[in-house]
Amino acid sequence: MARLIALYMAGELTPRERERLMRWVGNSEQNQAFFERVCKEKGLGGRYARWQGIDSKAGFVRFVRRVRGRRIGWSGWIGYAAAAVVAFGVAAWLLWGKGMAEKPVVPVAERILPGERRATLLLSSGEELFLDGKQDSLTREEGGALMTTSENGVVYERRTGGQNVREGETLFNTLRTSKGGEYTVELSDGTVVYLNAVSELRYPVEFGDDERVVCFSGEGYFDVAKDAKRPFRVVVGGMSVVVRGTEFNVNTFKEAGVQTVLVEGAVGVRVNGKEEVRLKPSQLAEYNAESGLVSVREVDAREYVAWKDGFFVFDDESLEEIMGTLSRWYDVEVFYVNEGAKELHFTGHLKRYDDIDVILRAIESAVDVTFSVNGRMVSVAR
Repeated sequence: MARLIALYMAGELTPRERERLMRWVGNSEQNQAFFERVCKEKGLGGRYARWQGIDSKAGFVRFVRRVRGRRIGWSGWIGYAAAAVVAFGVAAWLLWGKGMAEKPVVPVAERILPGERRATLLLSSGEELFLDGKQDSLTREEGGALMTTSENGVVYERRTGGQNVREGETLFNTLRTSKGGEYTVELSDGTVVYLNAVSELRYPVEFGDDERVVCFSGEGYFDVAKDAKRPFRVVVGGMSVVVRGTEFNVNTFKEAGVQTVLVEGAVGVRVNGKEEVRLKPSQLAEYNAESGLVSVREVDAREYVAWKDGFFVFDDESLEEIMGTLSRWYDVEVFYVNEGAKELHFTGHLKRYDDIDVILRAIESAVDVTFSVNGRMVSVAR
């Protein structure tokens, strides 16, 4: 472990070595406290930074000159290297043992895997269905629509004309994803909605003849079926997005407000009955609930919808926002050892289905921050 910590501080760990080290750190609070104490030791960090900058060839020549021609075989070179590792190990274990009592060994920390296809479907009858994409397909009729659940998502097929009613009321279903979940639903008009983690969509089992209205919170990508006679409207908090056939992303997790990014087509953003704000492709509308204002700016729409295609794209985002995204997708809690770490920024393009360790290592390589994982808790220190 001492050798792995030394390599960690030098930035020379292989993926397998890093996995072994992080597993050891997560084994107990004692291990984690020791690891963090060593990493925060400025003297050690400085020495390893200097070590990385050494000209090894020049150093080798100087060493040969100093031993004045004495012949040393390969076993001798290995001995010197081993002695260096052992010296570090002895020093580390002296530090480790000093003032620290024995504690029982705890089980190895679990791997933190990415989210997967799973959701809860609340039917109009009050019945709840757990969907994880692994169970057998299920087909049932509800109101005037035929609903099918499968590994690909939920699909509604319109079976009757007009609006389905039960004693004069429209039938609504609600699809929810929790932390570490995502799901897809095709509504009765052919509109497809992709739900990211911790999101909720409430929708009619079958749309009426006038307009198509759904309620949404979280993050979702909408591919709306074209229907000139029935505009499609997404109600999000205090605003609504009005479309006739288009693709756009909605995100309510942003601290600044609700974001709507148009990929193609045309949409209008309306707040509390005020004049509609029209968007063009690659424009972002941000609604601030406190001020009641909507601002519009040009963006690269691909960055905002990359999650749907299996990528994280962070463009100079704060670590607090990034860790919020990772918390929802990997179902972890985040603890900040230093509050100032929240204000650090990172830019990167990463695979969304990698283990969290791969993501954290990429951020560490670019930002002055250290992550430690204990169970499902990620600690952030700088």
